[in-house]
Amino acid sequence: MILFVDFNIKTELKEQLKAAFYRVLYRTGTYPAVNKSWKEKLKRYPSDLKTIKHFMDQTYHRVFEVCDDCIPELFALRYAYIQNNRTEYIWLEDGSYPYFRNTIDVSGFSSNPAMRLIRKVFLKYLCGLGRFYDFKGTYMGANVMLKQAYLTFPGKQRKEYMLKDIVGITDEEFKNGLSFMFPYKVENELLSGSVFIVMDKLDVYKDLSQIEYTMVQVIEIFKKRGKMIYYKYHPREESALKALTNCKEINRFTGVENYYSASLNRELIIIGIKSTGLQNAKKLGFHVISIAPIVHEDDENVLNFYRKIQIQVITSLTEL
Repeated sequence: MILFVDFNIKTELKEQLKAAFYRVLYRTGTYPAVNKSWKEKLKRYPSDLKTIKHFMDQTYHRVFEVCDDCIPELFALRYAYIQNNRTEYIWLEDGSYPYFRNTIDVSGFSSNPAMRLIRKVFLKYLCGLGRFYDFKGTYMGANVMLKQAYLTFPGKQRKEYMLKDIVGITDEEFKNGLSFMFPYKVENELLSGSVFIVMDKLDVYKDLSQIEYTMVQVIEIFKKRGKMIYYKYHPREESALKALTNCKEINRFTGVENYYSASLNRELIIIGIKSTGLQNAKKLGFHVISIAPIVHEDDENVLNFYRKIQIQVITSLTEL
């Protein structure tokens, strides 16, 4: 496993990864935030490529990749081919991305056409990536070498992925995987019967004032019912909602799936707007509610996907 660290990874999780994989290589990702700039990334690339090439010294029959628009990952595909020209390349689902667009792409794909051309000429021809820099579009998983995709909700993916050979990750496989990765206890375990508000990065939402206003009402409704209310921010969140101040904050640096895994046998109500955390909660069998239409996040692609996987999408707080 080659993992670019985009979040704070606990020692306990590293131990589980070590047990699950033959070898694990950690490379600097976008955590902490100072590492996100292109200047910092370019500084790291020579060392990344040299280390990854040395690490990939065996024959690989299948290679799973997530961010096929990132330079080190593209070179990893090529290194695998050098070891075995019959290697199969598979795209592994990245959160909500195959189902709807939750953010604006910030990779080389989203730059203007001139910059994309320069990047292509440099990497494909001058750096020798060749066929490994051929894409069918400007979305993750568009690399022509990635002919297969593993998805948690097969059949619900966007049209861009319909032509791929799709392999579904079953509910049981998903649950077992999380149970293996997160066997340890979490601080502030969620009480059965409680409400868990799961937030994505606040800067992906259109109307924070409406979210503040709505959350005040949501919290009031459930407190009147005697419910304990927890909330969790995205691990990279740097802002806050005043409406959540009087509720119990869960450690934002601990993956939400860690809390889900620790609560599999408990009745929880998961509430959010739009985020990977909602679909993962549904995959695990929790009661999930999206208030997206109420807070002006009424993208039909998002709402249709949620309805297809039976997330309760409400248009009025009277439905709570």
